[in-house]
Amino acid sequence: MNNNTSKLEKLREKTITMKEKSPVLLGVILLVTSFLISRVLHLFYDLTGILAGGSHLELMIKELIFVGEVIVALWLTGQKHIFRNKLKGFFSTFWSGTVILLSIILTIIIDLLMAAQDGMAMRSIPEIVMFGVFLLAVGFAEEVFFRGIICEGINRKYGNTGLGALFAVLSSSVIFGCAHISNAFVGQALDVTIIQIICTTFIGFVFGVIYLKRRNIFAIALIHALFDLAAMYLNGVYNIGSLLESNSTDAALPSIGILIADNVFYFILGIIIFLPYMIKLNKNRKQQAIAYAAA
Repeated sequence: MNNNTSKLEKLREKTITMKEKSPVLLGVILLVTSFLISRVLHLFYDLTGILAGGSHLELMIKELIFVGEVIVALWLTGQKHIFRNKLKGFFSTFWSGTVILLSIILTIIIDLLMAAQDGMAMRSIPEIVMFGVFLLAVGFAEEVFFRGIICEGINRKYGNTGLGALFAVLSSSVIFGCAHISNAFVGQALDVTIIQIICTTFIGFVFGVIYLKRRNIFAIALIHALFDLAAMYLNGVYNIGSLLESNSTDAALPSIGILIADNVFYFILGIIIFLPYMIKLNKNRKQQAIAYAAA
C-alpha cells in the first residue's frame, strides 16, 4: 500500500514539474491520455454491451466517469486552487457572458416554438433529470479540464501579462477544439467532426477569456452547461432521438454557414471582451516595473 502511495506521489510530483516547465505539452498529454482511456472504455462497452447505446442514462454515466478522470487530473496537477472563488466573481462572470446567455435563451425559445408547432412528445421526468445531470457533468468536467487545468496552467507559466493570457486562451482553445476529434471514432461523420472542431475552438476561446478575466470556474461551467442545453435541447427534452444525434448527423451540414458564422461571432465577441483585460494586464505590469525601479 505504501509502495503504491509512493508511486502515485512521484507521478504527481513529475506531473506538477511538467506543468511548471511545459504546460502546453502537459495539456496535450492529458488530452491524449483521456482519449486513450475513452477508447478503452468504448471497446469495453462494445464487447460487453454495457453502456453501448445512446440513452440518457448511459450518456450520463459515461460523462460522470469523465468527471472522475478530471478529478484525478486535478489532483495530479495540483490545481485545486481553481475552486477558491465560489461566489466571488460568479455574477460578474455571467455579466461577461451576457451575449452568449441571450443567444442561449433565443435558441431555446425557437426550439420551444418548434416543439409546440410539431406537437413533439416530451420525455419522462427521470430522462429529463438525467439530461440535466449530463449537462452539468459536461460543463463541470470540460471547464475544469480545459480552463481550470490547461488554460490556468499555461497562464501561470507565461505570466499574468496580456500576451501570456492571450497565449493561454489560444492554446487551450485549440486543444479544446481538437478534443472533439474523438467523436469521429464513435460514428460521427468526418466532415461534421471538422466543423465541430472549428466551432468548439471558437467558443472555447470565449470561455477561456471569460474564465481568465473572472477566475470563477463554477460560473463558466454553468454557462458551458447552458450552452450545451441550447445545442441539445430538442433531443434532450423531447422524444425525437438520442443526444448523439444532436450534432452527429449529416442534417447539420446544410447549416454549416450559419454554424461557422455563429462561432466566428463568438470569437469576435471574445476578442472584444479580451482587449480591455489585456490592456489592463499590461498597464499593471508597467506600473509594477516602475515601482520596482523606483524602490
